[in-house]
Amino acid sequence: MRAVVLTLRLVQLITALATLVTAVAVVHWFNMNSGKASPAAFNILVAVPIYAFISLFYLEAIPRIAPSASHPIPSLFFEASTVIFFLAGCGASAHFVARLEMCVGLICGAAKAAPVFAGLAVPCWIGTTVLLASQIFTHGFRRPSASRPAMSQA
Repeated sequence: MRAVVLTLRLVQLITALATLVTAVAVVHWFNMNSGKASPAAFNILVAVPIYAFISLFYLEAIPRIAPSASHPIPSLFFEASTVIFFLAGCGASAHFVARLEMCVGLICGAAKAAPVFAGLAVPCWIGTTVLLASQIFTHGFRRPSASRPAMSQA
């Protein structure tokens, strides 16, 4: 199961990075080349991958660096909230792109790719959320420990 989670984490990292790069390109183009402010849907898609990076840090690095700071409840919160944020950003930006009357050029491709990358991240985050929730409900809310305490005689 650990290999599956690490594979999903790698895909989450790649999709978050791809979403961030394409959304930043769209936001930068709107801020520099058009007379309008960047769309809020793409501003969300800039914030969500940054939140995903923070979540990935808490979910993967904190249990290794400081195991006492890691707990299943905040981990489940980070997993579930990242799913919700990616889904909201994907839907909002896809709706924005669908409403465009004219869309040409390289920036149009980036605007169409950003919701796709965000949409690809959603099933990965759902998968790790389900795996974490099933682990919590089968093993309880205790922290995972590397070794079990030795049994003593009564």
